[in-house]
Amino acid sequence: LLPATQQPHAELGAALHLIGSLQDKLKTTEGYKEQLEPMLAQHVLLAFSNPNGHVRAKAAWCAGVFAEIEFRDKNVFQSLFAAVVNALTDPEIPVKV
Repeated sequence: LLPATQQPHAELGAALHLIGSLQDKLKTTEGYKEQLEPMLAQHVLLAFSNPNGHVRAKAAWCAGVFAEIEFRDKNVFQSLFAAVVNALTDPEIPVKV
């Protein structure tokens, strides 16, 4: 993965939107639902450190739509929850909403 400052923010924001929009299918389809937790840990959690506010906002939204999955590693859930809570104090308007 590229560092957050080098990631193409438009594509990353679109990917997060796509993942969140497909939540119903991803949560219920064998082969996908088992990969949700690692995907959230590897991609969504890292998006919270992106310098672009709309990417951080999309990460918070994406974390929210997958919040009710059963996490095998409670540390992943706690890290996502902490990132969403921290986003509430983000200085950029899109993230606060």
